Amino acid sequence: MLIPQLYAGIDVGSTKNALCCLEASGKRVEKGKLFANHLSGAQVIEAQLAHVCQAYQPKQLLIGTEATSFYDFHLLEFFAASERLAPFSPVLYRINPKLIKHFKKSYPEGHNTDETAAFFIADFLRFGRLPHPFNAKMDYLPLQRLTRFRAHVSRQMTVEKNYFLSHLFLKFSAYQQVKPFSDTFGATSQAVIAEF
Repeated sequence: MLIPQLYAGIDVGSTKNALCCLEASGKRVEKGKLFANHLSGAQVIEAQLAHVCQAYQPKQLLIGTEATSFYDFHLLEFFAASERLAPFSPVLYRINPKLIKHFKKSYPEGHNTDETAAFFIADFLRFGRLPHPFNAKMDYLPLQRLTRFRAHVSRQMTVEKNYFLSHLFLKFSAYQQVKPFSDTFGATSQAVIAEF
């Protein structure tokens, strides 16, 4: 049976992934099965997707995950390099979880399990209005991660310094007003605070 597109939603977690595949009419062609979130689990999902694609022969395979932390990153990288899925022109999407959450509200209330979450992701793909496809820029990814980590550490340092200054005020309330040193967190200032 030939279909134009096959929609695969994967609900990704730290330990397990759930898969659900839909055809264009919304009919489930692969019900939510659970797979481990590691290399051999990804290989099983790849085999399952290849099996479904062989049966339905879609012109294009759309695979979507919720962009929750980094849990889906290796999986999408694996699918992007997959030779078994390449004949079905896979297009990968990392979808903002907020979009899926709001999309779910258009359905009657039901029991939210990993399997239904995978269904909602697949159905979101089916309805369109998708973000830009996932394309990891591996040349720039290490720099991106380092700069984001640096920004994170910088924000944390600011929070911790402000927290320290509020406690310093309890012991030396005039220290910030008098400013005996140009930098409260300089080596000399820290030595004075620690000693006295």
